[in-house]
Amino acid sequence: MPIQYTNRKKKIYFIHQGKTKKGNPNYTLSQSMYKALDTIPEGYEIYENPNAQVFLRRIKPRLINKHEELLVQEVLKELIEKKYCKIIIEQKTITIYLADQNVDRMRELLKDSPKAQEEELEVIIDQIITYSPVIQLILFSPEERLFIIKMVDYKEGERIWEIVEDPGDLESLLSIICQEIDIEAYYQLFPF
Repeated sequence: MPIQYTNRKKKIYFIHQGKTKKGNPNYTLSQSMYKALDTIPEGYEIYENPNAQVFLRRIKPRLINKHEELLVQEVLKELIEKKYCKIIIEQKTITIYLADQNVDRMRELLKDSPKAQEEELEVIIDQIITYSPVIQLILFSPEERLFIIKMVDYKEGERIWEIVEDPGDLESLLSIICQEIDIEAYYQLFPF
């Protein structure tokens, strides 16, 4: 039985193997079940980014520990549950993505649509919503467990990450982030 992965938009993906020009194995995901692999290749993992794109990638070591991950999820729990944000942890970076659309406004507009009568509203929203990275917590000192905050800024149409806080412990930096994430103000900049 081929390995399959269903993303948040309910699309099913299968792993396929090809070869590079040098003859090395090359892995891809597609929605075709034809000649799909039965196992995930050793040293690889299936990864879904916040915008539901699915990849097979090499497993990378993570420097963010489980306690730190749980702390971030707990502090941002309400925003995550409302689909306002997603958290991605890679190596030494925790990236907070915010929804590009006003999720509450989408719910209000879609609740009476014929499609919402047939399907669950949250499933429809999952298929529509996209996310953009806005804040990063980067492990600055692994020994002392100190982080820095970077926030995205757009200058001349280009995304630039700027350090906005001196190194500090994760808990105190998360309290600063909670003050910075003003969902209502964010959606006034990007109304829909």
